[in-house]
Amino acid sequence: KIYKLVTEKYPGTEGYVDSTVKIAQYTDDLTEKERLYRLVIDEFPDNPLVRISMLGLADLQKQRAEYDNSISTIKEILARDPKGLNADALDLLQNVFDIYLKKLLEKNDYAKLLTIYEAEKTLIDPFESSSLFFSVGDAYLRGHLYEKAFELLMKSYKLFAKGQRPPELISALGIAMQESGRADDALSMFSNYIRLFPNGRDIVEVYHRQGNIYQLKNDDDKALKTLSIAYNMSTKEEKKANVLIDEAAIYRKQSNPIQVTVVLNKAIEHLNKSQKPDAKNLAFVYKQLGENYHAMKAYGKAVDALSRSIELSGVTPTNVDVRFMLAESYEKGKELDKAEKLYNDVIASGDAFWAKLAEERLQGLKLETKLQKT
Repeated sequence: KIYKLVTEKYPGTEGYVDSTVKIAQYTDDLTEKERLYRLVIDEFPDNPLVRISMLGLADLQKQRAEYDNSISTIKEILARDPKGLNADALDLLQNVFDIYLKKLLEKNDYAKLLTIYEAEKTLIDPFESSSLFFSVGDAYLRGHLYEKAFELLMKSYKLFAKGQRPPELISALGIAMQESGRADDALSMFSNYIRLFPNGRDIVEVYHRQGNIYQLKNDDDKALKTLSIAYNMSTKEEKKANVLIDEAAIYRKQSNPIQVTVVLNKAIEHLNKSQKPDAKNLAFVYKQLGENYHAMKAYGKAVDALSRSIELSGVTPTNVDVRFMLAESYEKGKELDKAEKLYNDVIASGDAFWAKLAEERLQGLKLETKLQKT
């Protein structure tokens, strides 16, 4: 009441400006708060309290999730007095960036986050904030820019006190290490995650990736053991299927086609149980299953699997190899008319490699047919 009285009795005075700022700070009406701050900023630009008004306005804009406006307001404060004591303005700026970037990650808008970071990195980097570096590193990771992700996530990792690093940071850093070619470091980071967070949100992904690394290192026993843990811990049908697909690759390398068949059929079961079966993934598994049956000379089963793969993916330039193998399976299974039709389809696709191969097979097929008739 006293501040309002001052503004009524002494307009234009120092007391008027001071009281206006105080009323703005106390009022819960956000619209009125903004009006008062802007009044001081616009009508008393040389008053020392303009800086407090601008800070108040920037904080209000943050509360309203007007993050770009808030950042612009704080940058104007810093520009007005670059050599001044701007600790409070910088603290608010760091807080705004922290909230803003996290909100963008929640929406998975990593592209916008990285655009902001690249534009404002001269302001963001000096904060040396573990939280900010984590958000930016996570965005790079989601954008598949693994070297930059590793760089930023490692900065975040070093800034967090030991024992206070969030599980998501450890798993993200491990993934960035793996994807940027630092396999041994990734194994170590994943082992840390398993030790510290045995029931963590990313535990299945961590075991799965560990298995993939062991697989690349040709340590099949460890790979299969780790992938088995990932499979058993997962509650998601599609994840179980993806783990099994990687297991099948190991058995294929070991020339164990029977086990490949078992595992891939199990993967198909899981994919069909998922809420929204991924047709592309199913087509891929059926293709692998068909290739495996073909290698086992089980041509009837190969035809069924390869036909299903084409049915799921459609006839496209990307599956001309599947159509060729289907034609070959028909030929091997003595269904020559179907084989001839498919070879002609492959030739019509215009693919330089597969069309030429199909022409050669078709010539041989016609000769075989002629000999049979003779």
